[in-house]
Amino acid sequence: MKNTTPIGVSEFLPNNAAWLAKNKQLLQDFFAKENFLTIKTPTIEFSESLEPGMGDHLKKQAIEFFDPQGKRLMLRPDNTTPIARTVASRMQEYSLPLRLSYIEPVFRKSDLEKHTDSEIFQAGCEIIGYSSIDAVCQIIKTAVESLKVCGINNIGIDIGHVDFVSKLSGVKKHALLEGDYVTFGEIPARGKKEVCAGNKDLEAVFDAMKRDELEDFVFINQGLVKGIYYYTGIIFEIYCKDLNKIVASGGQYDQLCSKFGYDQPAVGFAINLNEIIGESNE
Repeated sequence: MKNTTPIGVSEFLPNNAAWLAKNKQLLQDFFAKENFLTIKTPTIEFSESLEPGMGDHLKKQAIEFFDPQGKRLMLRPDNTTPIARTVASRMQEYSLPLRLSYIEPVFRKSDLEKHTDSEIFQAGCEIIGYSSIDAVCQIIKTAVESLKVCGINNIGIDIGHVDFVSKLSGVKKHALLEGDYVTFGEIPARGKKEVCAGNKDLEAVFDAMKRDELEDFVFINQGLVKGIYYYTGIIFEIYCKDLNKIVASGGQYDQLCSKFGYDQPAVGFAINLNEIIGESNE
């Protein structure tokens, strides 16, 4: 019988394994320079411990099994939810804002039709307990600089807000997720500051991107929608034009920590390292 790996997981041959090891170290050093403290949550969690912060979409993607006592366990399906749980349960005495970083894999069921990864290596940062929209700007800029550390420079940034899509039906939200504008009924507005539609937070972020000389790379996208339910305000995606892929995403999740008993606003991003392994513009 031919040796195979399960659907959704990959073997990293020496060149890609070396790339991953090198860039994990580069990112860890960069995060430390930017004053983000490293945090590591368990790979395996009790399902009931994470479920308060998980929406239906993430629950369906989670890989679950049982321990010898019959308790439901899951492989960590994202990094943000267990970090929020850890902060709420063990870090309430820490000074705010908390600046945390991680470089850890997450595990999700593979989509057999789309051949999506089950083991996804992520690197990201969170700011928990922030006090102004400046933290959102910092997170987006940090995400951009993190990609540069990995040699990814030819990027575009789409920024949206959950208010643009919060009143849409489930069918229309799904159509946006799939890029199915026929079902959605129109192509959502996408442009510069005029597309902010009076949203003061979006305008402030756009102005900050302009000050950081990122305006040419930034578009406000009224049709941007995320499958993970916990986002509450500004959301964003960063894509690599050379690869034609989304390589990082994030946003505000101001109510997630409260699901675990610690009411603090938060914002963060995650880079999908699987999408850029072995790539470099240098």
